[in-house]
Amino acid sequence: MGRDALFDLMAKHDLKIRRRRRRMMTTFSGHWYKRYPYLIKDIKVVRTNQLWVSDITYVRTRQGFLYLYLITDACSHKIVGYDITDNLEAVNAIKSLNMAITNALNEGVVLENLIHHSDQGIQYCAPGFINLLKQHSISISMCDRGQPLQNAIAERVNGILKDEYLFLYEKEDKSVVFQALPAKIEIYNRLRPHMSCDMFTPEYAHQYGKPMKRCWKNYYSNIKPEVVNVLSD
Repeated sequence: MGRDALFDLMAKHDLKIRRRRRRMMTTFSGHWYKRYPYLIKDIKVVRTNQLWVSDITYVRTRQGFLYLYLITDACSHKIVGYDITDNLEAVNAIKSLNMAITNALNEGVVLENLIHHSDQGIQYCAPGFINLLKQHSISISMCDRGQPLQNAIAERVNGILKDEYLFLYEKEDKSVVFQALPAKIEIYNRLRPHMSCDMFTPEYAHQYGKPMKRCWKNYYSNIKPEVVNVLSD
């Protein structure tokens, strides 16, 4: 039985429990830096390294919070760059972007054909981050203010890592999470079947290079079409 069928069965018999949400703010958009327009409204993702999406999430430990910076390929859902640290400074977003760019250049990717998409958080609008994108001729796209669904792929990958791989680390020290993260991302990229990739792994989908069959239910029929186009499981 698949995940969705299991959840439907549990809901039918009143066995689902509402999850207690404890949120930490990672996005501060009340800054003075330039914001960039939402470029992917009508885009259709047809290949890997066409669109990268970025987001920041938190990881709770017994010593306090860590912050995870992720860059994901929108076609394959592979995590192509990341950084984890104990602060929300823009330099950490730059580190994750440098990793993604270095990996792409090593694969012979032409970065001039790439769009980077994020929210309007101060880390993604900071001069150092913007200058790095411009240096490699990467187009810059940002969500409209207060529209998190416009970055749904990044949000979903955040959730997968936290809910499936990092949730057991809440009672561990920060050093344990630092050490564990690279292996968890490798498991996600290379071993975890993905419903948006015809149940293949993100790494396989990335090598395939084109969109694959989606096996997930569409729960967003009432959302505007331009948002649905970039939603993913």
